[in-house]
Amino acid sequence: PGGDFSEPVTSHTKEIIQTFWALSKELADARHYPAIDWLESFSGYVDAAAKWWATTIDPRWEAYRNEALKLLADSEELQRIVNLVGVEALSSEQRWTLETAGLIKEGLLQQSAIDEIDSYASPEKQFLLLQSMLDIHHHGLRLVKLGMPVRKLLALPVLSAARRWKNRYDADQLDELRTQLNELPAIFEHLGADYSPAGESGS
Repeated sequence: PGGDFSEPVTSHTKEIIQTFWALSKELADARHYPAIDWLESFSGYVDAAAKWWATTIDPRWEAYRNEALKLLADSEELQRIVNLVGVEALSSEQRWTLETAGLIKEGLLQQSAIDEIDSYASPEKQFLLLQSMLDIHHHGLRLVKLGMPVRKLLALPVLSAARRWKNRYDADQLDELRTQLNELPAIFEHLGADYSPAGESGS
């Protein structure tokens, strides 16, 4: 009834079940579907699933999943700060975390049931999308730590493009998606080579 999973029956039920998908009113209001809260939801079968992913798709799945969940959790805390005092209160690394968490939400977790391509994603496509988002995060974070203003990273066309990859490539076009993934290092290397810290200040 409270809508926050805190009432006693719901709280007790969560303690005894193995899998729980928490539906989020906030996500539904934002038209983010499926409106499943990635932080409140849980599964007791992650280890079993990880074995399947490791043998069938890629052994890195569990590590990638854990990293993505941490980014999503961190972004929730950062968004609270932004709501209170504004984005200027965040460091460049924090702003990049907020951006790439948004990339995961929009480019992987959000799905359209009426889109011919996005209505279904094979496990292999899901993994490639997740890998792409995390690679973007890693490449960008490296440049931020070298002193690059985060605004230069936020202006990269690949960020908006990556949000559309799920709608652009179907199960028969995964080689093209891999090509996009393989081009990411060069994109960020090029940006880093063009960047001169002289005269730059702020984020």
